[in-house]
Amino acid sequence: MQQSLAQAQEIAQNRKHQEIDVSHLWKVFLTPNHFVRNLYEDVHVPISELEKFVDEKIDQLPVVEGSQVQYGQSFKSIFIPITNKKQMKFDNNFKMNI
Repeated sequence: MQQSLAQAQEIAQNRKHQEIDVSHLWKVFLTPNHFVRNLYEDVHVPISELEKFVDEKIDQLPVVEGSQVQYGQSFKSIFIPITNKKQMKFDNNFKMNI
């Protein structure tokens, strides 16, 4: 996942976006040979339509000058709660194993 996040950040920087959005991460997920793309292909999701949709969402993001990129609100609202839950589960499992 860290590699995907780094690639999403790179896409945001290359496109001159101030924030990393969920659409940047989806762009990474849809690259050839990524496990998400492979999964979607296996269940016959029309990849080209999904890629077009993601590209349109990325094109709608504001462009800024500068090199600092941060996680956007939509990204935080999805991934921070997931990360917190995983951390809590890890903490609980760790405490139980002591």
